[in-house]
Amino acid sequence: MQTEPTHLETAMPVTLDDQIACVRRELALRRNVYKRRVLDKKMTQEVADRELTHMEAVLETLTACLAFKAEFEAAVRAKP
Repeated sequence: MQTEPTHLETAMPVTLDDQIACVRRELALRRNVYKRRVLDKKMTQEVADRELTHMEAVLETLTACLAFKAEFEAAVRAKP
């Protein structure tokens, strides 16, 4: 019996640049949403700040991965 391919097997690859752009959009969205939620007393400022800090850490991690990838690829190209 043959099974259907999973999403990961059929999906187009998502580059680090794509992931970074997505996280930047998400951060912008969350800043707006959380600001309203705090004003409406549906979220505390502490929770909003923590969530934004976590997403900013994701962005920093992906950005560092991209920098490392570029350095690694340059080193591989330079190798005799």
